[in-house]
Amino acid sequence: MRDINVRDLLDLVGSDVDNPQEKLSQLYLWKYDYAMTAAKATTAAGASFLVGLFIALLQAKPHLATTEVVTGFIGAGVLIIIGIFQYIRLRAVSRQFIAAHYLLSEVVRMRPFLQLYRSGTGK
Repeated sequence: MRDINVRDLLDLVGSDVDNPQEKLSQLYLWKYDYAMTAAKATTAAGASFLVGLFIALLQAKPHLATTEVVTGFIGAGVLIIIGIFQYIRLRAVSRQFIAAHYLLSEVVRMRPFLQLYRSGTGK
């Protein structure tokens, strides 16, 4: 999902949408939920893979080679680390949300100018 830029905010205000702050909040809520779901799924996949490896080792399966076990632990660790990085990136979404709301409040005050500019009648 791409980031919101200034042009998107100008289009939102210029299109005379009712309550643009609510629309922007809904957009960021969807973006946050989407990113959170991906982070949870990745972390859960790594954790479940790790639990599966522990259970297999506790049952002392003799057919498991050392390289397979190490590769499994590395794979599970990589998935968990990717999930943690996705959680960390979610903080950026919060910062973008606050900045976009501040900018939107400034752009809303320019609404009459934007409508006049887009209509092409500067008289």
